[in-house]
Amino acid sequence: MKTDNAGFSMTEILVALAIFSAIGLPLTAYVGKLTATPIFSDRVRAVEIAVGFLEESIHGKNGLKNQESVILFRDGPLAIKRTVSGEELKKITIFVEKSGKIIFDISTLVFPG
Repeated sequence: MKTDNAGFSMTEILVALAIFSAIGLPLTAYVGKLTATPIFSDRVRAVEIAVGFLEESIHGKNGLKNQESVILFRDGPLAIKRTVSGEELKKITIFVEKSGKIIFDISTLVFPG
């Protein structure tokens, strides 16, 4: 009679699955609650907008000019400000503000050409 003791038994796998699900369920509920907060969603929206404006600045025809814009959302407007500085090497900075408070900013350096 040959006995094979390699691997896990079905009972061990079910116990491990029960432990992981007992830990995982509250954790996913917490993460879902965290991402549903207005501050987090404003920040995610600001990052997406700033990256879009930065890409437009780098690849667009009018990208190397200072610009201010306002985007209206259901929960309030976001103000976007693009500043370009420098002669040979341009520094592009995008600021995203809500209610006069900067919630995200991003900068990069570009050789115009």
